[in-house]
Amino acid sequence: MLNGKNTTQDEVAHMRTLFQQHPAITRDVKNIENGIVENGVIVTQTSDNGDVVAALQKHASEVSDLAARGMVAVHEQMMKAHHGG
Repeated sequence: MLNGKNTTQDEVAHMRTLFQQHPAITRDVKNIENGIVENGVIVTQTSDNGDVVAALQKHASEVSDLAARGMVAVHEQMMKAHHGG
């Protein structure tokens, strides 16, 4: 179920650990005009393309939901993707 196209077994194991340990994760994402996490510890992603900015911010929101709710969020996203929602 965690396997995607070209996903390695190591990646699956890392994702499984992430999902299982999601209560220990803290995450704070701030949307900025040209992307996210300007003062972030790990990554800043920006673009001059409005569509890319929207995609970055949507993805950040989805990952934050995963961090907050774990596999419940993953299942909901999979159902939306599968059912076109």
